[in-house]
Amino acid sequence: MPAYLDCNASAPLDPRVARALTEALGWVGNPSAAHAGGQHLSFRVDEAAARVARVVGRDPDELVFTSGATEANNLVIRGLAEGRRGETRRHIVTSAIEHRSVSAPLAALAARGFEIDRVPPGRDGRVSIDAMVDRVRPDTLLVSLHAAHPVTGVLQDVDALAEELADADVLLHVDAAQAYGKALDPLRAPIDLLTVSAHKIHGPVGVGGLFASPRARSLLAPQLLGGHQQGGLRAGTVGVALAHAFGVAASLAESEHAAREAATRELRRRALEALAPLAPIPLVDPAHQQAHVLYLALPGVEGASAVAALADLAWVATGSACESGAARPSPVLRY
Repeated sequence: MPAYLDCNASAPLDPRVARALTEALGWVGNPSAAHAGGQHLSFRVDEAAARVARVVGRDPDELVFTSGATEANNLVIRGLAEGRRGETRRHIVTSAIEHRSVSAPLAALAARGFEIDRVPPGRDGRVSIDAMVDRVRPDTLLVSLHAAHPVTGVLQDVDALAEELADADVLLHVDAAQAYGKALDPLRAPIDLLTVSAHKIHGPVGVGGLFASPRARSLLAPQLLGGHQQGGLRAGTVGVALAHAFGVAASLAESEHAAREAATRELRRRALEALAPLAPIPLVDPAHQQAHVLYLALPGVEGASAVAALADLAWVATGSACESGAARPSPVLRY
C-alpha cells in the first residue's frame, strides 16, 4: 500500500474518531425535538461545539455547523452580500490566491457589481498586511484572507491583520480550513468570521463550521432556508454523528498538537534528505510554512512523471484537490 501524503486534500480518518463516529451513528432522534431523546442529542451537539471552539478560544455559541469549509465560506461571502449591509457596502478586499470556495463566490459578486480588490502575494507567498489594510475604504464590506495556503503551506499573518482592523468598521473573514488544529495561536485573534473543517485534522468528510461573532452574525443572511436551526443561520437537522466526530478530532488535534508538529518536522527532514540527489529548490521560506507541507521544485523533473514514478510508493499531488480536472495550474503558481 503506498504511503498517503496528500493530507492537505484530506487527512486519513483517525481510528479513534472513526470509533466515535460509528457509535454516534447509532444514536436515535432529532436534536431539535423537544422530548428527552432530542434534548440528549442537542446536548451532544453542544458538547461537540464546545470541543471545536476550545481549539481557537471561541464561544461555542458562535459556531454554526456546516457541511464543510466550502459551505461556510459561501455563507460568509454570499450571506454578507445579501444581508442589509451588502446594500450599501459593495467593496471587498481579499488576496489573489484564495481557495476557490472564496474566489468563486467573490467572482459571482463581481458579476453583480461588487468591486473586488485582490492583493497579490510576495515572492515568499505571503500577502502584505499593510497592503490589505490600505485597500480598506468606507464602503468596504469585508476583508477576507486565508490562514494557510492549501498548496504552499504558507501561513499568513492573520493575527496582525485582526489587530490592524480591530477599530475599523469592517468585518474580517479568515478561511482557516488548512490551519485549524495546526496553527493554534494566530487563530485566537479577534476574527469576526472564521471557517474551519474536520477532514483536514483526521476528522470525517462532510462537516465543518463557521464561527461568527455576534456583530457578524447579525449581518449574515442565511443561505439555506426551511427551519430555525442554529440560530436561523443554517436550516436543516444538524448531523449529530458528524458533529460529535468533529469534536473528538478537534480535541485530539489540540491535545496532540506538539507531538504532531514534531513528527511532521521529522518527516519533512527525512523527505528532504531522500530528495537531496534531485537538488530540490524550496519555493517558500520554511519559517513561514506549515511543518507538514513541502512546496518545492525538482529541476528537470516533470510533475506528472514524478507522480507516476512514485505511484507504488506514495500518493502525492502536483496541485490542490480543488483544482482537479482544471486544465490550468493552481493560481498560486503564477506568483
